[in-house]
Amino acid sequence: MKREILFVKEIAVQADNLYPDGERFGAWAAQAFAVDGRRQIKELENIVNSSLKVSDVLDYLKKQTAKSKAGEKWRHGPEQDQLGPALIGFISGDLKNKRNTVSNKIGADTSQAVSEAEKQQVYLALIREFVRQMAAQYELKGGRNE
Repeated sequence: MKREILFVKEIAVQADNLYPDGERFGAWAAQAFAVDGRRQIKELENIVNSSLKVSDVLDYLKKQTAKSKAGEKWRHGPEQDQLGPALIGFISGDLKNKRNTVSNKIGADTSQAVSEAEKQQVYLALIREFVRQMAAQYELKGGRNE
């Protein structure tokens, strides 16, 4: 089987495993945004879908979190568990670990090391899948239409 197909299949498996996290973060976002939430989620989707770097996604979330007042929007939740920082941590931690899982599996299955460029593409694909699931859950849970 071609290496590219192996990547696609393994990313799909990992994306399915992300669904409960997408539900959790999407529901959280629906609670967090009283106004302009749909725009915030759409902007996140646009950044994720157009970016070639993970740092662009993380920087967007950091900026939005920094702009939010305590307890509101990206800072929704108690100080130790706010939406923006939790999302940044999830992408930086859990999704990075899933990227490593995919890369290690493909490397072992093909007996060929996975390049840094391939790892970056896997990471971005996982982020895109996760944000897509999160956005769908946001809409389902009553995301505000502006």
